[in-house]
Amino acid sequence: MIVLIFAFGCADKSEDPAGLGDSGSVRMDELTCEQMNEAQCSSSACVTVYGWQLEQEGDLYCLDESVYMEERTYAGCATNQSSLTVEVTAGPADGSACWLFSSGAMPDGWLECEELGFALGVCEE
Repeated sequence: MIVLIFAFGCADKSEDPAGLGDSGSVRMDELTCEQMNEAQCSSSACVTVYGWQLEQEGDLYCLDESVYMEERTYAGCATNQSSLTVEVTAGPADGSACWLFSSGAMPDGWLECEELGFALGVCEE
């Protein structure tokens, strides 16, 4: 019996070093808001951010009233929500797009479109 106790005592206790558990997914408490998908963000203390992806016409991103006719799309997750009701234009840090947010909040890790070098204006229809 002493041998069994010794064998179990020496067993590797780090069978799940990533903390994934049986589900194979990362635990919610280990994610930052920026890393969360829409479902994870909406069930956390983070703020779900919705907006409109702006159309690009040449070097200009179209910022006109027609964008409001479209339904808002999930853009990302933010640590906190703005108390301002101002429009913000922002995009992923890789410069792949420019979005409009009417809530004043933008996803964590995003930069304002002007910082990304994007020109905004009214495009021809």
